[in-house]
Amino acid sequence: MCEETSEEVLLEAIYQELILLYQTPAVELETTLVVAPNSFEKFDDYNQFLDLVEGLLIQIRKEGVYQIASFHPDYCFYGAEPDDAENLTNRSPYPIFHLIREESMEKVLRHYPAPEEIPERNIECVQNLTADQKRKLFPYLIK
Repeated sequence: MCEETSEEVLLEAIYQELILLYQTPAVELETTLVVAPNSFEKFDDYNQFLDLVEGLLIQIRKEGVYQIASFHPDYCFYGAEPDDAENLTNRSPYPIFHLIREESMEKVLRHYPAPEEIPERNIECVQNLTADQKRKLFPYLIK
């Protein structure tokens, strides 16, 4: 958890988690999260910062080694409308950066039937939720 609002401090926290992943065997630490509860009220600001995080991976030569899954209370996929159900798959109570070992993802996906269909299945699942189910699963979205 990084409660600081400074982008520099948050980027350093993400860097430190990447170092921790690098230094720790996957059997001990498979993945990690950096939660930023006091940052990026606006999704556009978060999305721009995400470009810096991706740049960090390139700079430390870990692109293709780690990937960043991103979550935000107002997450909105490119080309989607803010109220589209598909956005729920990446919505969370706070801005979150999920740091994932690509090698681990590849191992898991080898045993998963039709992994390329996962996003579509997730979208279909949230589209089929009733309003009551959405309120129960996503109470932090009710404003």
